[in-house]
Amino acid sequence: MPRTVRWYRMIWAAAFTLVERLGFPLVIFTFLSLGVAYHAPAVQDASGLALQVGALGMGAVALWIAYSVVRTALPECELMALATSAALAVLPGHVAALSSNVLLGVAEAAFGMVLLGLVRMARTAVLQRGPAAGGGAWQPPPPALTGAQGSPRAEPGDLWSRGKLLDVGFWTGIVLAAAPGALAALALIPAGLLAVGRMAGLRGRGLLTAAGRGTLMAGAAAVVVAAAVLLAVGWLGAGRILPQGTDSAPAGALELAAALGAGFGAFWLPAGWQLLPHGMPALATLALVSVMGALGAAVYALRVAWGGAGLEEAERAAIGVMYVAAGLALLGALTVVVRGAAPGPGVLYPFLAPLALLGIIGFENWFPPVTRPLVVFGLLVGLFALNLFNLVAVA
Repeated sequence: MPRTVRWYRMIWAAAFTLVERLGFPLVIFTFLSLGVAYHAPAVQDASGLALQVGALGMGAVALWIAYSVVRTALPECELMALATSAALAVLPGHVAALSSNVLLGVAEAAFGMVLLGLVRMARTAVLQRGPAAGGGAWQPPPPALTGAQGSPRAEPGDLWSRGKLLDVGFWTGIVLAAAPGALAALALIPAGLLAVGRMAGLRGRGLLTAAGRGTLMAGAAAVVVAAAVLLAVGWLGAGRILPQGTDSAPAGALELAAALGAGFGAFWLPAGWQLLPHGMPALATLALVSVMGALGAAVYALRVAWGGAGLEEAERAAIGVMYVAAGLALLGALTVVVRGAAPGPGVLYPFLAPLALLGIIGFENWFPPVTRPLVVFGLLVGLFALNLFNLVAVA
C-alpha cells in the first residue's frame, strides 16, 4: 500500500474516532458556532441578542430531540443518531434558519415529540405482540392484547390510550401554531396511527375504526391547541395565518421548474445559488448527493419491507414510521411547488430529522459496509465546509 494512502486512512480513522468519542456535545458546539457566525454581525442591541440566544437554545433542543428520536428508533445504532443530528447541525440553510428563528426551532422540536411518540407506539406494538415467526410475517397480538376468546380486539387500548393520543395532538398543535404551512404534521396523525395499528395486528374494519377514533381525538386536540396558541400571540389579528396567493392557478412547466430549483437551492443554502462557490460543479455535486440519497432510501425501504436490512422487527416498525413522516413532508413541499412557490423553511425544515436519517442511510448504502462510517463522516465534513464557503462569500 502506498505511504500516502496509508497516511490518508490513518488521518480519517483518527478524525472519525475523535468525533465518536466526543459525541453529541460536539454536534451542539458545531451548531452554536455556526449559528453565531451566521447572525452575530446582525445583532445590534439587547433585544436582538435575546432573540439570538433564544433561537440558538431552541435549536439545540430540537437537535437533542432529533437525536433521541433516532436513538429510540434504532437503539443499537448510536452513530446513526449522531450522524443524523450532525447533518441537521451543519446543513447550511437549516443552520442559518434555525439559529435565527425561534418559531422554527419550536416547530421542529414539537414535531420531534410527535415522531418520538409514534415511534415508541410502533416499537411497543411489535414488542407486545411478540416476535414474528419466520422473520417476516406479522403475528397476531399475544393474549395480553386479545379478548377472552383469543381474537384481536378492535381497540388497542394499551397502545392508543387517551393520554398518548392527546400528547400527540398537543405537540401537533404546537407545530401548526409555530409553522402554519407544515400541514404534513396534521396528516401524520391518521397515517401514523394506521401504521401502528397494523403493527399491533389489527386488520380490516377494526383497524379503520380504531384509527378513525384516535385520529378524531388527536386531530381535535391539535386544532384546539393550534388555535389557542395563535389567538394568544395575536397572529390572527395580524393576518399572518391567512394563506397568501392560494387562488393562483397551477404554474406552467417553466415556472414549476423554476420554483423547484429555487426550493432546492434554499434547502441547501441560506441565499440559494447566488453565493454558491464554484457554481455548477457544486450544484451538480449536491444534486448527485440528493439523488443518491433518495434512490438509496427507496431501495432500503424495499429491503426493510421484505424483512432484510439486518433490522429487528421493532426497528423495522420504527423505520416504517420514519418513511411515513418523510413521505408526507415531501408531499407537502410538492403541493407548494405545484402552486408556483418555493418551499420556505417552515415547509421542510420541521421534518428534517426523518429526511436526514433516510437520506444518510440511502447514501451510505451505495458503498461497501466497511467504508460507510467514513463516507458519512466525509459527507458531514463537506457540509461543514460548505458553511465556511458560504460565510466567506457573505462577508
